[in-house]
Amino acid sequence: WSNLMFAILVEIWATTLIKLSTDRNSTPLYVCSLFLYNVSLTFFGYSLAVIPVSTAYAIWSALGTAAVSIAGVVWFGEVMNLKKALCLVAIVFGVVGL
Repeated sequence: WSNLMFAILVEIWATTLIKLSTDRNSTPLYVCSLFLYNVSLTFFGYSLAVIPVSTAYAIWSALGTAAVSIAGVVWFGEVMNLKKALCLVAIVFGVVGL
């Protein structure tokens, strides 16, 4: 499970960096984000040794989506409205049911 949590954290970091790289037109940030995506996928793969793929992928994608959405609001000024907040809550609770 620790491999999956690490994969999620690194994927959030990679996605945030790729957004920064496009905003700043920065090739080094882009390359760094690609490296981090590879690290994330590697640790996701390690997690599959002990977690069923259907569960691991659902958790990885849902928590990553929720966290990146929050990062978009906090760091990039994206709008958080009631509909978006409720959908994020639904995503997280949907994964808890697995």
